[in-house]
Amino acid sequence: MAILAEVLRQKGADDEAASIAKAIVGLGTMLDRLREVAAVLTANRDALDLVAHLRAATARFACPGGVQLGAAPAQAIQIRGDARRVDELLDSLLACATASLPDGGAIAFDRTEAGVTVRAEGPRIDAPAARMIAHLVPTRPSGGADWFRLCCQVEGLGADLRVEHDTTTLRAELQFPAP
Repeated sequence: MAILAEVLRQKGADDEAASIAKAIVGLGTMLDRLREVAAVLTANRDALDLVAHLRAATARFACPGGVQLGAAPAQAIQIRGDARRVDELLDSLLACATASLPDGGAIAFDRTEAGVTVRAEGPRIDAPAARMIAHLVPTRPSGGADWFRLCCQVEGLGADLRVEHDTTTLRAELQFPAP
C-alpha cells in the first residue's frame, strides 16, 4: 500500500488521488492492528501474576532521560491471559505513558483489585492521542498509532483501559476480567 502512495506521488497525482492513497495506507495500518487483536483472541488464557509481568516490563524498559519509573506494587494481582501478549501490552502502556512526558517526570504504579493504575506526572502532559482513545482512530503519526495499538491489545485480552489526563497528570487504569 505504501508503494501505491509513492507511485501516485511520483506520477504527480492530484490532491484527491493522493488523499485516497493516504487513506488506503491508513486502512492497511488499522487492518494490521485488527489482525493483532484476532491473534490475541485465540491466545492462551493462563493464570498469571500481573505484578511479576509489570516488574519484568519495567526492568526491560529503556526509560527516556528525565523520566523516572516507580516500583511495581508489592502484592500479586492474579489475572488470566497470554503471557507474551500481556508483556506486549505492558510494554505499549509504558511507551505511551513515557511519551506523554516530553519534559520529564515520574511514572508510578498502584494496585487495583483486578489490575493496575499507571500514573504519569510531570511539568506538562502531551497526550493528544489519549483524548481520542475512545474513538480508536489514530490521528497523529507521533503517538496516535501507539495508543491505537495499546487499545487493540487491551481489547484482545478482554481487559479494560480508562484514561484521564489534565495538564500535569495522565492516569491510565488497566483492568482485567476476574480470573
